Amino acid sequence: MELDFSLKHWNILKDDKTGISTISGKYELLMNGKAIAGQEFNTSYNGTPIAFSGDLIQKIKSLEQEVIAEITKMLS
Repeated sequence: MELDFSLKHWNILKDDKTGISTISGKYELLMNGKAIAGQEFNTSYNGTPIAFSGDLIQKIKSLEQEVIAEITKMLS
């Protein structure tokens, strides 16, 4: 039996109370291309808390800025 891990979506959330950014989203486990389990992380009441390093969050924020710059350039 082979399982695959799929990151369905993710985003950067900033906690309103602390101002600290974290990564949130949803992942799924797939068997033969079909989802058999999934879990949200760092969101909602039933989400699993997952700590991400500050370095990774900074890299993703940098990438997010590159995406914004690319879209802005395209729309100019």
